[in-house]
Amino acid sequence: MRFLFLNSLIALLIFSCTKKQAPEDVLRKYVDYRFSASQTRDGAIEMLTGELKEKLKSLSEEELKIFLNSTNMTKKSLSIQSSNCSGDKCKIVYILKYEKSDQGKKPYVVENKKEAVLAKEEDSWKVSEVSNIKTYIESPEIGISSKSGSKSEGEDL
Repeated sequence: MRFLFLNSLIALLIFSCTKKQAPEDVLRKYVDYRFSASQTRDGAIEMLTGELKEKLKSLSEEELKIFLNSTNMTKKSLSIQSSNCSGDKCKIVYILKYEKSDQGKKPYVVENKKEAVLAKEEDSWKVSEVSNIKTYIESPEIGISSKSGSKSEGEDL
């Protein structure tokens, strides 16, 4: 009886600790990872699926070095604007704000409105597409602000 109770308790603890992440949490984790200094191809590939995963796998070493370079960017905020999930697919519109510093220039703020598509793969959500909706850049050094409203592919973050 005691053995059965212990086994049941252990099983309960194991299953209660393996919390499945919501698509929004997976997206936040991916964006945080993209701003980290410890990025690797394999680490990013684990969070991706579909065409985006295949593109990352096919990058040359030089392209990969550029893709993983986030040393001149500091994340300020990420806010989810909308989330539309249906079955195994989820579209999330979010605003990512970060500070970028180019060599020899004052840092400037970039605000991107983006859409991410996440797909369920083997009971977990993975990022399959990321596209830019609108970009806003504010640079005090040149004294102007720039807005872009065209939708373009953006796999950087």
